[in-house]
Amino acid sequence: MTGKDPLLNRRITSIFINELSNLTPLIDNPQVQTLPNLEFTIHKIRPSLVIFEMEALYKEYETLIDLVKNEAEINLINEKKQLLLDHIEENLERLKQFINGLG
Repeated sequence: MTGKDPLLNRRITSIFINELSNLTPLIDNPQVQTLPNLEFTIHKIRPSLVIFEMEALYKEYETLIDLVKNEAEINLINEKKQLLLDHIEENLERLKQFINGLG
């Protein structure tokens, strides 16, 4: 898609890293009043999740939103929240390594 242009790959990846990082505070403290921001951010990064082969996480984000909306047990919300925060951290590290490998 980028013609293997390292500058373009670096720019696209950097933007995605920033957007993925923006999810952390929204997921760390999910509340009904902040759900629109979370939903919008997830909607915005969905194409990037597919490009960077993380589309499976999209369903996990939706599950967290449903748990918060339906006022599920706090333990269920916290488990899902921690799972997603761990995935974000792992993927951020992987993406940073990708950028470093571009030279």
